[in-house]
Amino acid sequence: MPTDHGLSAVHKANPWAKKAEAWLSHPQKEYLLEADKELLRSTIGTKLHLNLPPQPFIGNPDAPVWILGISPSLNPLDVYDQCDAKREGLPHLFRFSGKEEKAQLNRRRELLFRQLTLKGDLPFYVLDEAFHTVEQPRGRTIAGAYAWWHRCLIGKKGANRFFADTATASKNCFALELFPYHYEGTPSSNLLLGTAHFKLWKVLLAYAQTTGKVLVARKTVANWFTRLNLPTDNLLLFASQSATLTTRNVKPFAGHTSAADILSTVINP
Repeated sequence: MPTDHGLSAVHKANPWAKKAEAWLSHPQKEYLLEADKELLRSTIGTKLHLNLPPQPFIGNPDAPVWILGISPSLNPLDVYDQCDAKREGLPHLFRFSGKEEKAQLNRRRELLFRQLTLKGDLPFYVLDEAFHTVEQPRGRTIAGAYAWWHRCLIGKKGANRFFADTATASKNCFALELFPYHYEGTPSSNLLLGTAHFKLWKVLLAYAQTTGKVLVARKTVANWFTRLNLPTDNLLLFASQSATLTTRNVKPFAGHTSAADILSTVINP
């Protein structure tokens, strides 16, 4: 459960909390904050996919390692995982069927909407077995949030990884997106900086600075720290375009301290 050494400001700034219960009880055709309607009106129906619930963050903000992204993933399996459990056009081997399939969909939605409150028990929910909806065939593209985050945070044995299992990764990681809605490609600057979530994003980063979180981001996200004149003392970079969190794929944004050493000192085994 998140502690309250500074999170009260985060809770006050959180525009998602009031929507969470209503969205869980009443599925929507479009998941959109009222404050964002004017901004996103011209984008709806093109690259923006509001049929999927927003995923502005994942996990517990008290976690020591924060992974910063631009926007949530967009994959056909995400629709199955988060919306209506329809399998059409998905050539995967599904793990659930019948009543269990419906029960797991309900659990995924409960985890997702509970996350929006930033209160209570907040695991890195996409690593929950309820999101492990398909078996990943060898040689196929990574499919869905579970497989993507499992690869990024845990990967394969012997791959210089920081986390040995999902439980360790879940308690140590928090993911924060700059843009909260599912989008094809990279949103424009006016979209990135114009949502109600952007105000919360800045409050969360201030909280991260004051509580000593280690931030890890791709260069595209780190560039916004420079443009917005944000502190970079606790910012690390992924060394490649991959967001895989391994000792060989992190480097300091500035300075000469080993990024792997910095992460190792804050991670709870």
